[in-house]
Amino acid sequence: MRVRFFLLLILFLVLIAGYCHHSLANENELVMPEPLILPSEDMFKDAIREQQDNVSLNNLPKQQEAHLDSYSSSCFMIKQVTLHNRSLFSSSSLQRAIDKWKKQLEGHCHLEIMLEQDINILNAILYDAGYITSEVGNVDLFAEDEVLDITLNAGKIADVVSQDSTNKPYLLSQIMPIKRGDILNIKDIEQGADNLKSRPNSNAKIELKTSPNHSQETIVSINNLSKRTFSGAFSIDNKEQKKYGSLFGTARFNFGSLFQLNETMAFVLSSDLDRVKSRGIKKQIFFLQVPYQYWRFSLFGYNIESTNNISKELSGSQITRQQQLSFEIQRQFRPSTQRTVSLVGGIQYYTYQNTILDRSISVHQRRSPYITAGIEHNYQFMRGGYLQVKFNYKQSVPIFNAHLSPIESVNGVPIFNFSLNALTPMTFGSQRFFYQPELNVQLTKSDIDGLLDKSTIGGLDSVYGFASGTGYSDMNQLVFRQKLSWMTPIQSHMLFSALDYGSVSEKRNSVIYNKDKYLVGMALGLEGSIKRLSYQVSWGIPLFMPSEKGRTSSQIFFSGQWNY
Repeated sequence: MRVRFFLLLILFLVLIAGYCHHSLANENELVMPEPLILPSEDMFKDAIREQQDNVSLNNLPKQQEAHLDSYSSSCFMIKQVTLHNRSLFSSSSLQRAIDKWKKQLEGHCHLEIMLEQDINILNAILYDAGYITSEVGNVDLFAEDEVLDITLNAGKIADVVSQDSTNKPYLLSQIMPIKRGDILNIKDIEQGADNLKSRPNSNAKIELKTSPNHSQETIVSINNLSKRTFSGAFSIDNKEQKKYGSLFGTARFNFGSLFQLNETMAFVLSSDLDRVKSRGIKKQIFFLQVPYQYWRFSLFGYNIESTNNISKELSGSQITRQQQLSFEIQRQFRPSTQRTVSLVGGIQYYTYQNTILDRSISVHQRRSPYITAGIEHNYQFMRGGYLQVKFNYKQSVPIFNAHLSPIESVNGVPIFNFSLNALTPMTFGSQRFFYQPELNVQLTKSDIDGLLDKSTIGGLDSVYGFASGTGYSDMNQLVFRQKLSWMTPIQSHMLFSALDYGSVSEKRNSVIYNKDKYLVGMALGLEGSIKRLSYQVSWGIPLFMPSEKGRTSSQIFFSGQWNY
């Protein structure tokens, strides 16, 4: 077993170097439902984040530079730097940067010839903090008093207007976290742009125009503000468990600002296409998100009904019904123009029912409320790519007519989830590559509900090479995935390879490697798009697993989607 573990480590090293750059204790397995591919709210959030950038910012001013007409070769002692209008800028990071800049001047002898450089540095500090229309104004050097006196000209917002013929001015204050008279900060404008991007096919434009009445004031102009938008997709794939069918179809409908609240609303309908009464799966999913300045309010829910034969020996069906409804509040912060931090809190409500031969299994019935909290960090790299880190906590609570697990010790146990996703573009010669690592971890201190909370490895969403329902499930989980994509000479088509490792365990200290419950798989595939049609074909190959599990054949998955 140690040999396999070391082979696993070698495989990971070879990949990086080569790329250069749910069950209850003692419950009868006959009636125990297998885990499904469950939808998540993050799926919709990621789709919003990754959708085409259809909102543009125009006429952004460039960084200001100072130019002095004449210089003196004398050295002046500067004991004090006085900055007028500094209190107008509320950014704490800007105030710290200004303090650091002042300390480099105060108490030192300074050449006037270097004054231009110092002023340009101060302009750069203002610009980097997001105050792109603010600049250094009057500069006076009082040599006798050893005082450098500087006035900061704060660039203000003259007005926020819509180019549309709309009678809904509340949309402006809802989308843009700014108003007339505020100091203009590009981070506030970018937040408004993100609020507009959440709508499908928004095509909104934000333009900054210098006010004709005052050169230091800016008019923020937005078009397509109240336009209702729509998009959708139809897809076919074979990603679900084989016992539910061989082909599955999905229809997705996205609505933007349908209720004139700049909201995003999505409906997803999914079903097997085999039309065999004794088996199948149907999903209905709903998502609604309403932004308000730096806040997001989300409502998410799904209903899933799955049917399958009990066994080859027995006639009859097993029917499982699962529902979730969740409400979430998110507060976003923008420490910089490349970085956002979000605090998240909410409540989730799950119901679960398992029926065998038209008889409901009482120990499998659930009405479980959860409280949730989390923090999310997103960083956009200047040369492309991103880094996303999430930390989430959830815990079941006995409220809202709850019907939790009959095993009381598994109720109310805190569950912690950590995830890291990144995208790094690379270039070798004229060839473009994309490296995508992904890490997902679940940790808990004691046993948890096997129907709702235990994590599963195996399948396209965790470890390639193993079909859904053929992996392992337990309390603690670690999944490490790597994907390397090559942009082929044929535009919009990529070849990719992937290497996945997953482990689940009862104890936290063995989650990194559990010799009894681990999987290693890889995949080769092709994905891309042709006009409105997108596709993916992958060949999943199982590499390593516990010997007692036996051999598992490779898996070929495909999906095709027509977007409109």
